[in-house]
Amino acid sequence: AAAYNNSPDWQRSFNILRYRKFGYTYLVFNLERQKITPNLRRLLYNILVKGNFAEKYLNGNGDPVHTPFLLLNDKVLPSLRRVEVLKSPVRLRMVTNSESKTRRELVLFLQQYLKTFNVYLEPVFLEYQTFLQYLRRGDFDMAVSGFMLDIDYDLTDILHSESHFNYAGYRNPEMDALLERGIREMDRLKREKIYRSAHALWLNDLPFLPLFSLYYHVGISTDIKIPKTVSTLIGAEGDFLINISDWKTK
Repeated sequence: AAAYNNSPDWQRSFNILRYRKFGYTYLVFNLERQKITPNLRRLLYNILVKGNFAEKYLNGNGDPVHTPFLLLNDKVLPSLRRVEVLKSPVRLRMVTNSESKTRRELVLFLQQYLKTFNVYLEPVFLEYQTFLQYLRRGDFDMAVSGFMLDIDYDLTDILHSESHFNYAGYRNPEMDALLERGIREMDRLKREKIYRSAHALWLNDLPFLPLFSLYYHVGISTDIKIPKTVSTLIGAEGDFLINISDWKTK
């Protein structure tokens, strides 16, 4: 995408389609570790979600994510949590998939960024299958992973007590009930109300923090006419073609 701006031949051949990935990178806490206190989780929420961390890190290459629910709803905004300043250093083991350049660079960025707040990270970079084993057996304090949303906003996969991918070890019967109601409710407005309640519960418990969605780019032949009406395109890497009736070109 960067090289495209310097290549007249490319510009004559195709346009660049930029779209937002329907999912996000997130930071998950191991709730079974004593050092992962509610105060620490709220502090990191203020720094990484409420603060301007994402904008500094992304530098225009994506969008911050303020809630795991209603991802595309701009009305759901972050709110400052009440915290106590850390009086002594907190040392945390953070694991991630080393095969992902984005996650590796994020962890290294976080390692330097959080020192100011008395939080010291020990990065552990792992091959993907080994990384999954660490997550499943809870061999971490915090971890950076990615979550690809399906066509729905349902988060049963990572928040339900009985989910295989609930790496935080989060157990909340009220959240389980909301997730089960949400997946059964067909009315759009009623579903939004359910997920707003789930958002409030997540904000209270903070088992993980959504961080950002990245922009992806695809080349579109100049033989294809661009619709007059444009909109922000959102999709997974393989499903953008089903939405190609509307796009926003760079």
